[in-house]
Amino acid sequence: MSKEYFNRSLLYFRKIMCSTKYSFEEKERAYSGLATDYFRCELSEDDIVHFQSISREWEIRSLYEKQDVN
Repeated sequence: MSKEYFNRSLLYFRKIMCSTKYSFEEKERAYSGLATDYFRCELSEDDIVHFQSISREWEIRSLYEKQDVN
């Protein structure tokens, strides 16, 4: 699978991750899609580093968002 899918998913997720216009569930679905593309696409070392970085950021942000939802 082309890494274009991964790049599109990455850009979309970065766009909505910090936005208040999207629900936590929408962000979770977008992250799930990004993770799927990560495993399916042939990626460069830089792509892998980007995914790992955004995953760590999402892990921290999602903890705060979960607290706000509850």
